[in-house]
Amino acid sequence: MKWLIEEMYPPSTAAELGRLGHDAVGVAGSALVGSSADELYELAAAEGRVVVAENYSDFSSLLTRDVEHGSAPCVVAFVRKAALPAGSAFAACVWVERFS
Repeated sequence: MKWLIEEMYPPSTAAELGRLGHDAVGVAGSALVGSSADELYELAAAEGRVVVAENYSDFSSLLTRDVEHGSAPCVVAFVRKAALPAGSAFAACVWVERFS
């Protein structure tokens, strides 16, 4: 699966997904830092990636825009960082197993 991990998540999130065999691009620590939600959404759509984001307000507006215009929306998975174990890349035993 192809992922685009929003910059709110540590680089270790994309690295861990890569270790598990996924094609994951992390915004944090890359040239994409500071990109707008719109830029990330368009990049993910162009590359067939699922966006992992905590920023519900911006990404939900982009999804709504596409649906209202009859465009195929990009897939966005909203994940609250607060719900993940402290200090981890993500909840490996719960989150990744669902998408592997």
